[in-house]
Amino acid sequence: MEENAEITTQYTDPIAEIASRLKREADQGLKPKPEVVPLRRLLSWFGYERRGRFAVTLIRRKLERFGLHTTPDFEYCYIESSISISSLHPGDAESTQEMDDPTVRVGILEAANREPTSVTPHEDLNVATTKMQINDFSQLPVMEGKRSLKGIISWESIGLRIAMGKNCRLVKDCMDVAEEIGIDAPLLDAAEGIAKNGYVLVKGTNGAITGIVTASDLASQFLDLAGPFLAIAEIERHLRMMIRGKFTDEEVRDALGDVSDDPGAVGPDDLTFGNYRRLLENPQHWSRLELNVAREVFIERLESVRLIRNDIMHFDPDGPAPGAKKTLSDFAKFFRDLARMRLP
Repeated sequence: MEENAEITTQYTDPIAEIASRLKREADQGLKPKPEVVPLRRLLSWFGYERRGRFAVTLIRRKLERFGLHTTPDFEYCYIESSISISSLHPGDAESTQEMDDPTVRVGILEAANREPTSVTPHEDLNVATTKMQINDFSQLPVMEGKRSLKGIISWESIGLRIAMGKNCRLVKDCMDVAEEIGIDAPLLDAAEGIAKNGYVLVKGTNGAITGIVTASDLASQFLDLAGPFLAIAEIERHLRMMIRGKFTDEEVRDALGDVSDDPGAVGPDDLTFGNYRRLLENPQHWSRLELNVAREVFIERLESVRLIRNDIMHFDPDGPAPGAKKTLSDFAKFFRDLARMRLP
C-alpha cells in the first residue's frame, strides 16, 4: 500500500517578499524599483477591506518592521488609488513617523479622483448647457486635453453675460477663470474655495485635472461624517437620561474605573460607552431601569456602538464600516421608541 504524500501549503508574506526584493536589488548596486499596488490589495494582504484604526496600526507596524513606507501615505490617500511601497533611506529607518502625513487632503474624496465631464472652448454653447442639464451640473470645466485647462463655464457665467447683452454663441464667450487646487492640498483649504466659488477643480501631481469637487460633493461628504456623530450624540443623551437618578455616586465612580478618584467625576455626563456597559451589565443595576428589554441583547448592541464610536473619533478615512450607520440609526430609534412608550 502506497503511503500518501504529505501536501503542505507554503504561506507567502507579500510585505516580506517586497522587502527582500528591494534589499536584493540594492545589494546588487541597482536602484530598487518600488512595488506599485492598488491600495485595496495592500489591505487585503492583512485581511481588511477598509482602513479602520486597527487595520492602520497593524499595517504601519508591519511596514516599519521591514523598513518600508508607502507613497502616498496609505492611510490618507483615496481608497481606489495605487501606492508605491519602497524602502526607507538609510538613517530614516529608526522611525517612519516623520514621513506619515496626518493632514486630510482633498485627494481622499471620490470626486477629486473622478475625471470630470468637460467641453472645449470652441464648442457651441448649447453643447455645454445640454451637458449641464442632462447631468444636473452647475458648471463644466473648459479644456483642450487633460492638462490644458482653459476655464470654467456655469449657469452663473452664462446668465451674467446674457444679462449684459453679450452675444453668447460659443463656450469661450461665457467662460470664466477656473479655480484650481492641487490634489495634495488640505481638505480644509478646498472647503474654503468651494464655499466661495461653489467648486474647485483638482489638479494631480502630473498636471492633469483629476476631478471637480462641488458644494454638493462636500455636503454629501459632510453628511457621511456628521450623520454618525449626530446619532452617537443622540444615543449618549438617551443613555444619560435613562440612568440619571438611578445610581449612587459610588456606583458611578465604580463604572468610571481609573478616573473614579476624581471627586468631580460622579455624574452620568462623565460616563463613556465603556463605562455605561460596565454599569449596566450588572443584573442588579439593570433591574433598576424597569425596562422590558433583554439585558444581554442591549449590552451587545451597546458594545457595537462603542466600537463604531472609536473608529469614527479616530477619523477612519473610509467612513463607517458597512452597516455601521444603520446600527447607529436603529439604536437611536430604539431609544426614541422607549421614550415614546413611557409617555402618559
